Amino acid sequence: MTATPIPRSLAHSVYGGYDIQQIRQKPAGRQDVHTILKKTENRHEIIPFLRQRLDCGDQIYWVFPYIEGEDEELLNRSVEAMYDDLTKNFFPDVAVGKVHGRMDREEMRTTMEEFRKGNLQILFSTSVIEVGVDVANATVMVIEAAQQFGLSQLHQLRGRVGRGQKKGYCILFLEPPLSRETLSRTRFFESCHDGFELAEFDLKQRGSGELFGNRQTGRGALRFADLWMDRQLFGRMQDEVSPLLKEDDELLLAMRSMVLEP
Repeated sequence: MTATPIPRSLAHSVYGGYDIQQIRQKPAGRQDVHTILKKTENRHEIIPFLRQRLDCGDQIYWVFPYIEGEDEELLNRSVEAMYDDLTKNFFPDVAVGKVHGRMDREEMRTTMEEFRKGNLQILFSTSVIEVGVDVANATVMVIEAAQQFGLSQLHQLRGRVGRGQKKGYCILFLEPPLSRETLSRTRFFESCHDGFELAEFDLKQRGSGELFGNRQTGRGALRFADLWMDRQLFGRMQDEVSPLLKEDDELLLAMRSMVLEP
């Protein structure tokens, strides 16, 4: 079971061996989250909007890829450094908290509970809040150095907001220089809110990785076929071959050697 399809799980579904059930509709009342791309250097332009949302009683997640960093580049992407910087320069009068994976579990749980109760207006965090967090009053997700996150992770994070009656917003800060691939990826994410479409796009962009190993990106070991473009052919193949493979172990090994590189 997966709440957010990822290329590797999508590839496994194409190969077969699973009974696939898809739930593509959103929960009742759930709206699309408006997604905005901004350069990190223009962060100040978004502050008035965030202050406006806070004045309306909304809450904000602010997510970073790192806990801390030794050089200036990593400091700008770390929750420990930016928590102090942003609080001091932009939100000195706002109740804020922070959570990350190196904190004591009880301290992290207490902070999350304070945010859930509405006692904290901004929660600075790493990606530890990407699953299992449901705060209906949180309407804004800010993600720093968004190019450091995969599409499925961005989709999970974006899904933390807009869970109540209010409209949700997701702001991605990107650090130049940006490659053509990064721009293509984030532009697609900006306009797409369907996890299945995102997984398909990610599969075509990054590849499925290894189905019989741990590598999660790159082209698979198929010699001639394209895993996604030829998915209908794979389906026909499964229907024809599966009964034979169940009866003949040697044939199963032979088929694997024909499809997979040594």
